[in-house]
Amino acid sequence: MKEKEKLIKILNALNRTANDLAADCAYAILNQNILFLPGFESEKLNLYNIYKIRLYIAQNLHRDKFTEEDLKYWEKALLDIENKEINTLVLSIITADNYAYLIFLTKDLEEVVSIIRLTSNKTIEEYERTRSTVKFSKGELVKNWKESDA
Repeated sequence: MKEKEKLIKILNALNRTANDLAADCAYAILNQNILFLPGFESEKLNLYNIYKIRLYIAQNLHRDKFTEEDLKYWEKALLDIENKEINTLVLSIITADNYAYLIFLTKDLEEVVSIIRLTSNKTIEEYERTRSTVKFSKGELVKNWKESDA
């Protein structure tokens, strides 16, 4: 599945999700410049454990780099993931100017299981220099670094 198709599926899943983070992320996709990492599949338990450890590190070693709201969303996301009866998750990342959204979805990309929103101190242009993802502007493909490098 091409990146644009994946983004549309994720956007549709976000629009079916009744929470503020999903609405904020959908708004960013449709109205801002974003970087899109289409994602990868992993066992739920693996992703849960990785992000539980990362939360612990954020809370105890790098507290000054995260807002209270970031940590609150992260804790809620882990509870949502833990409580979802599913074996496999897809993790996709949307980076906008103000936030990065880590979106945990079902394997078919039809349902958002949870979202971690982290405050971003960099602009899209700063991220572009260090990432090889896909850039969209208001929902339209602008650049695909993978295709540019081929």
